[in-house]
Order: sequence, then C-alpha cells, then structure tokens
Amino acid sequence: MVSGWIRAIFATITASWTSQSDMRDQMKEAEAAWEREDFAAAAAIYSRLSRSGVDAATHNLAVLQARGHVPGGDRGAIRLYRKSANRGFAQSQSEFAHRYLHGVGLMPHDRKAAMWARLAAEKGDARGLYHYGYVLFHGIGTKRDRVAGLAYLERAEKAGWDEVALFFENRIRLSDANAGDDHWFRRLNESARHGSGLAHLALGRLHAEGIGVTVDRKTATEHFRTAIKLGRPEAWQNLGELHESGINGEADIAMARECYREMIENDLPDGHYHLGRLAEGGTGEPPDSQKANQLYQRGCDQGSGAACHAAGRQSEACGLLDEALAFYERGAELHDCDAMCAAGRMYREGRNGHPDRSRAFRRLLPAARRGHIESIYQLGLLIDEGEAASVRHARREYRVAADAGHPHAQYRLARLLLEGRGGSSDLPEACLLLHQARTGGDASLERDVNSALSYAYRDMSAEERERAADLLTEHGFPLPEALTYPAATAASRA
Repeated sequence: MVSGWIRAIFATITASWTSQSDMRDQMKEAEAAWEREDFAAAAAIYSRLSRSGVDAATHNLAVLQARGHVPGGDRGAIRLYRKSANRGFAQSQSEFAHRYLHGVGLMPHDRKAAMWARLAAEKGDARGLYHYGYVLFHGIGTKRDRVAGLAYLERAEKAGWDEVALFFENRIRLSDANAGDDHWFRRLNESARHGSGLAHLALGRLHAEGIGVTVDRKTATEHFRTAIKLGRPEAWQNLGELHESGINGEADIAMARECYREMIENDLPDGHYHLGRLAEGGTGEPPDSQKANQLYQRGCDQGSGAACHAAGRQSEACGLLDEALAFYERGAELHDCDAMCAAGRMYREGRNGHPDRSRAFRRLLPAARRGHIESIYQLGLLIDEGEAASVRHARREYRVAADAGHPHAQYRLARLLLEGRGGSSDLPEACLLLHQARTGGDASLERDVNSALSYAYRDMSAEERERAADLLTEHGFPLPEALTYPAATAASRA
C-alpha cells in the first residue's frame, strides 16, 4: 500500500514535469511565431496557455493587444495585465505602475502607481525597481525618500533597465539644486561608458540643446550615432532634427529626410509624420499638403500618434470635424499628448455636437499629468467652466500653465486673482501676469489684457502699487505710468 502511494506521488511529479516542459516548448513556439511576425499564431498559443494559468503568456498576449498586433486593443490588454498582476506576475505589476504613474490607458493615480511599483520591485523586476525608485525620489504616492529612491534606481540600472539614463537627464534639465548638474552628468557619462545607448541619446539631446553644457552639435551628432549603433534607432529622429536646423550652421534637408526614412526602416512610424511635416511646410521643396496627408495617413495606419494628430489637424482645418475627432481619438489611443489634448478640446467645446465634459476630462487629464502645457490649460478651462466650488482647482491648473509661459493661462489666472475667485485676490500678482500675457505673442489677448490692467491699476492701494512695481522690475518689465505716478492712478479713480 505504501509503495502504491509512492508510485502515485512519483506519477504526479512526473506529470507536472512533463506539463511544465510542454508549456516551455509552447512558449518558445509562441516566441518564434512572434519573431517571424506571425502574431495571430503567437496569440493563439498565448491564449491557450493563459487559460491554463500561465501568467507570462497572459502578459505577452496583453502586449500583443496593446501594440495592435491582434484584436483586443488597449482595454483588452489592461484586463489581461490586471489578471496576471493580481496573480503576482512582476512584469504586469510594473506595467500597472507605469500606466497609473503616467495616465496611459488609465486615470493617473499616485498611490496605486506606488503600490504596483513596490510589488514589482520586491520581486526584483528591473522596470519595477526603476518605477519604485522614481516614486520614492519624488514622493509620488508615498513618503519622499531621495536616498532610498536613488538606491532603487541604481539597482534598476544594474538589472539592465536603460531608462535610468532618462532620470539623470531629467535631473539635469531641472537643474537639481541639491546635487547639482555635475553630479548627474557624471552619472549619465558613466552609464554611457558602460554601453547605455539611452545614455548616449540623452547626452546628445543635452549637447544639442545646450542644457547644462555649451551647445555642441558635433558632439551631439556623435552621441546620436553611437546610440544608434547601441540599438536605439529612435536617435535617427534627433539626428534628422539636427540636420534640419543645421549641424554646421547650414540646414541639410536631404540628410534630414534620409534620417526620417531610416526611422521607417526601423519600424518607427513617426518617420512618416516627420516626412509629412516637411512636405506640408515646404521645407526644401514646394509645399504639398496632399503628399503630407498621404504620409500622415500612412503613419497613422502604422501606429504613429503624432501622424494621427497631424491628420486630424488637417481635417479640422477643412471643417471635417467628425473625421478630425476620429483621427484625434486614434492618436489618443496611441498615447500622443497632442492628440489627447485636441480630442479633449473638441469635447469641451462641443465642436461636433454637444459638449461632453466627462470625455474631455478623460482625454485631458492623462496628457496634463505628463506635463503637456496646452492640456493643463484646457483642463483649467474645463474646471473653470464647471461648478463654482471647483474654481480653486482651475486656479491651480492655470498656475502651472502660466508658470510655463502660456499667455492665455496667465490672463485667466490674472482674472481670478483680480476677482478673488477660488481664493484671495492679489492685484500686484495679477498685474505681473497680465504684463507677461501681453508679451506672450498672442495679439488676440491685447484688448482683454489692457482692460484688465486698467481695472487692476484703478483698484490698487498705495502698498499694492509699490509691490506691483517691485514685481515688474524684478521680472524686467518697464514700469507703466499708473505705477510710476500715483497721481495718475488717483485721477483714473476720480
């Protein structure tokens, strides 16, 4: 009887080994199908294995759906990611961290982003380590801890997660006061020396733009070419843009076109967008809107969100609003911020029917969370046009966009400060914002700005005039007569 029991256990273990071996073979078969771009065959295998509880297969099937290789779309992919994430699969958990952090297909949610990042990081997932380090460093959805955050980022880099270089680049762009640009440049250069293509790409962008270093287009070119050799074909776009603006002082549009064609050769559909942009603008040849439209359509069909936005912009200019919205929606599904903003704006304004505030919010919020300034302004408008109790939130959105130099946001925020809506009034600050809006290059604002300034000057006390004068001087504006001569203000009140 005992021997029969032992045989039964042995048979169970053997069957388990056979089953696991068969699953591994099927996973390899699916990977081979994916490699030869037979996505339907790969999806069929993954679907079968997913039903058997193989979390890696569930995750890979979600990736195929999210990339549009098989039916299901991003919504179907999210359902699959959630299934495997809830079962503890680290890659799906880090995917949710990314999506909640940046609002990709889901409404941004800081605490959920931090939770999923922590769960993935605990399993040693390189992407999860990166996201958890990022949220810890910035205090997103969790208590801020810069030391622990950097430690997780270093672990992510050692685990092979290249995007840590983008974190270093961002710190340089923000001119981090605590560590200084030199520290982050050293980290970025060290990553580049260790063969990080993304680090070379980041260094190329910084040298091309002169951020933290003197503008050096030749050095930027060398970094971009090294990034390409190290497997970062997206650097072709940066190289093309350098040729457009001129590496040695003179634009080389022919070389720029070659770079954008290389993007297409490397399955980067944004290459179609850039070629279309050149054709539409007549850069290096006569403008050809029809050719541009064909290139935008081709890029859109191949998954370029930027091309979808450009095609929508052309359709909207022709009054084809339903077609424009369809293009914008396709671009939004591809996570293009310009397309999200354009779709949100159309919903807010009710351009193709009645305003739809709910859809406008769903489109604008993710783009705004990624720092898209026009989306932040549009979100402020959406809130401002809603319930009176939300005006303080509108004021917050306007503030972010105004600080980034958006003239309409500067004007809107100034009006709220003048009227004391959503908080206390502040006439000197409103005065500064109005002067900034007037120099923002939008002539359509001039009349409204001048009218608001007259209102501000009229109602300022002597102390407020003095503070307004100090603010304008500090920001390099010449003092208007109403602030230079108090008698002029007194006369205007009379």
